Amino acid sequence: MEQVDIQDLKSWGSNAVPVQVRPRVKRAIDSHCHIDLLHQKGFSEEEIFDKIKESDLVGVIQIAAHYESYSYSKKLAHRQDLPFEIWYSCGMHPHEALKADLVKSTEFIKAHREDKRLVAIGEIGLDYYYHPEQKEKDSAQKKVFAHFLGLAQELQMPVIIHTREAHEDTVAMLKDFQIPFLIHCFTGNAKQMEEYLELGGYISFSGIVTFKNALPIQEAARLCPPDRMLVETDAPYLAPVPLRGKVNFPSYLFHTIEFLATLCNTSSEELMYLSLRNTHNFFGLKEQQVEKPAVSS
Repeated sequence: MEQVDIQDLKSWGSNAVPVQVRPRVKRAIDSHCHIDLLHQKGFSEEEIFDKIKESDLVGVIQIAAHYESYSYSKKLAHRQDLPFEIWYSCGMHPHEALKADLVKSTEFIKAHREDKRLVAIGEIGLDYYYHPEQKEKDSAQKKVFAHFLGLAQELQMPVIIHTREAHEDTVAMLKDFQIPFLIHCFTGNAKQMEEYLELGGYISFSGIVTFKNALPIQEAARLCPPDRMLVETDAPYLAPVPLRGKVNFPSYLFHTIEFLATLCNTSSEELMYLSLRNTHNFFGLKEQQVEKPAVSS
């Protein structure tokens, strides 16, 4: 007789012998989302939070990508009335470089360094897709990126990196600092991923990996070491298939997890466990226990 999980009995038939109850609980953290931007799109906090509750996410990391969202993100992270955790990071999206107020941003981050809910600096980085002129040696993006990398090293905080059409410069600048870093919303290829891994980086995959034309990203995901992979939504952007083109929510994370599990020839439960564990390890989260899923014997 075939020994299977008791939850598979209906599909396997009456000859199956259940050997273990294996809970299939959706437990994950969205490692990168922008609740403030969802709110700006007209969704109330309660609408957003209800979706998170229904999805069984255990937490989200709210990314404050410009100074104006720092205080809002802190306030969200300290709410006590939610059945899931919110942490936050503070940084400066490269598109904000020309109007960045580095003095205020730095003062806020230093003042809240001991806040256990502030878990990283970011997102920060380089983006030449819309601004190719920023490739210049002394560009605003490079100055802002270097400033926050230096701040992270000074405060011993991890950083969340945004890089688009700027791989070589991103790698070159990271080599000048000794800090834990995460490449958010990875859009490169396997060779580029390997360069980040060699520097000790982590790689986060978004809904883009589910797109049909994302073959280089999919190849990278297949080759990504299990102890360096995170999963994110980047909500409200980049909704995964089958929701591509719609407003993205943290609760849509599971579509990407399921796709990655199939791609990497593992179970959704195992990939959820790995991404949850890696999110905890990278950000130093303490609130939630990470339990390895049971397997049938």
